[in-house]
Amino acid sequence: MRNKVAFPLIVILVIITTFWFLKPGSIIPVLEAENIALNQAVVDGFHNPKIWDGLFKSELHDTFSEAHGKDIKVWRIYIDSTDNPRKNAPSVIYEISAYDGTIIKKTIP
Repeated sequence: MRNKVAFPLIVILVIITTFWFLKPGSIIPVLEAENIALNQAVVDGFHNPKIWDGLFKSELHDTFSEAHGKDIKVWRIYIDSTDNPRKNAPSVIYEISAYDGTIIKKTIP
């Protein structure tokens, strides 16, 4: 009888904890972050930018923001372009704030 009560309580606790830490609705979708990165790549002069289809995919990370003075969640977006001579690395990596879509960091590998 105890297990029948404990399991649903554990599931509910896990769901509440997940929603508490992720705060649904406060993080921009990955597609929005990818569009921001693609638009910035055009501004930065990359020709025909596209989402890189290599080893790494767009993913959520924590990174230090000097503007905020703390670690924040960012979407790390890997961009490729037609003028990239390397086939095993993206042209540029943008870290986009998961909260407001600002570009936190740009890295050219």
